[in-house]
Amino acid sequence: MSYRTSSFLIHNNDNQRRYLRDEISSLMKSLNINILLISKQKIIYKNYSNNILKLKLFKNILKLFLFNTFHKRFFLLRKKNNLITNFIFPFFFKLIIIFFNPQEKNYRIYKHNIIEKAVRKKHIDAWKAFLKTQDKFLLVFEDDAICKDNSKERLKIILKKLSLEANINIFVDLAGGYKLNQILPKDLNLHSTIFDIKVPKLYTNTACTYLISRSVIKEFLKIVKNDSFSKNFPIDHLINYLGHKSDLKIYSGHFFDPIFTHGSFKDKIDSWQS
Repeated sequence: MSYRTSSFLIHNNDNQRRYLRDEISSLMKSLNINILLISKQKIIYKNYSNNILKLKLFKNILKLFLFNTFHKRFFLLRKKNNLITNFIFPFFFKLIIIFFNPQEKNYRIYKHNIIEKAVRKKHIDAWKAFLKTQDKFLLVFEDDAICKDNSKERLKIILKKLSLEANINIFVDLAGGYKLNQILPKDLNLHSTIFDIKVPKLYTNTACTYLISRSVIKEFLKIVKNDSFSKNFPIDHLINYLGHKSDLKIYSGHFFDPIFTHGSFKDKIDSWQS
């Protein structure tokens, strides 16, 4: 069966993760889904003074704080404890830490942010390359995605059901990471025969593995082209941001037991963010 789906695997040629990349590639080939690997990245570090580093890091954190608080206000503002513990307290804690950090530690955070931007670019490159195909859906994997014993069968079912939909603007989180009650307004859960939770808005968990429809990618690329506010957002925050900015009616699907394991979250493999 043709699922009208392409896939991309994003990585940085880490030899320790080669076996994971091979498993994902084998899975896609077994489903007759074309898979392309994106690994090229250009990373430039600049030598800034600690005061300049603080300013840059403050600016990035403030933007993320403002967007995250606004984006999730619909359910977090009804749960004041969640708003304080998940957003306000971590925000001020990060600012204090950065203010008192020596230059060496702030430079490590800065380098981490630069790598996040490189990863973000790979995802966007995958989106652009996908639009050169005629396929309806895109699967994106990062190389800390781990296949489960039932990943193939569960993915086949989802692709089959979605392929029967005439027009659907959808984002599907396939590898989880955070608990769903930390990221989703479950009171907006819609009935679905495909997902455990389906909401009428885009909420991403992590960007480890996801499925996204062609119409949504076209909209995303149109927005990101001229958007400067989100230029330093990591990819998972960027996806949320673009979903919020879009005029499309986008749905997102999530699972209590994700189809793939997010290896960095489950301590199966070392995260580059360590």
